[in-house]
Amino acid sequence: LKRLNENFLAMEVHLSDESIDYISDLFRVKILDILPSIIIPFDEKVKADRSVYLTLEEALRNEHFLSPSPKEIAEEIIYGHMLSTRRRLKEEISPEKVESYYETNSDKFKTLRKVQLGEIAFSQIAGEPETVLLQQAHKVLNEIKAGQTFEEAALKNGQSPFREKSGDWGVMISEKEIRSEEIRKVAFSLKEGGVSKPFIVNILERKPDGTVGGSGKIAVYILKALKVTKAGRKPLDEVRNQIERTLASDIEAQSHRQWLSRLKRDAYVRVTLPQ
Repeated sequence: LKRLNENFLAMEVHLSDESIDYISDLFRVKILDILPSIIIPFDEKVKADRSVYLTLEEALRNEHFLSPSPKEIAEEIIYGHMLSTRRRLKEEISPEKVESYYETNSDKFKTLRKVQLGEIAFSQIAGEPETVLLQQAHKVLNEIKAGQTFEEAALKNGQSPFREKSGDWGVMISEKEIRSEEIRKVAFSLKEGGVSKPFIVNILERKPDGTVGGSGKIAVYILKALKVTKAGRKPLDEVRNQIERTLASDIEAQSHRQWLSRLKRDAYVRVTLPQ
């Protein structure tokens, strides 16, 4: 097997271990599984001698130019094996098996509840107490209740980094993606379109050691749930290709394990100890 691999590498043929093992099995009896008459030497020195090579080892060891070359033969064998494997996998991965995998492994296809948030944030600029920040937030909330849209209020008030985008975070996020406990709790208590009351948030910061903890500062937030998607499960059609790839990988892994078992069973190991 080592010699076979070295010969292929010398011809700049880069094969996977599985392909080399497959070819090695084909030539284990040292006879090419093709018509010997199609392997003809083209070297002038043996032009009169139209002999053919009956074994792969003999063909690879010989310096003559061959037609077809060992490389072409290997590629043809691998291509045929690949098509055969694909046909076999297609037959083994039936729609029923895909549906069964989908039902049995439903946890793998769960979707989390997500929300797209808008925010109005009032931060401590000059060490303002929380009472001042709460007064500012309640004033803005009253304006929203009086008819001003949340988006207009977010564009005009507060110190949110999303202020220029009318407070919109711009992405759908799950509960576990929100680091702040206060924001997470309020955000996932809102229905779509709902606006929260002002609430206090302890601002987090990254410490010199890389951890995240409290900064000692606070801010007051008003949140709006711009969009909410419920938790559920991805449709089968959406994950069908993914399941088929998983099943195919499992089948190939099983075949590889079986091949290794056969190899171990038939292997002959010789240990030479130093004199």
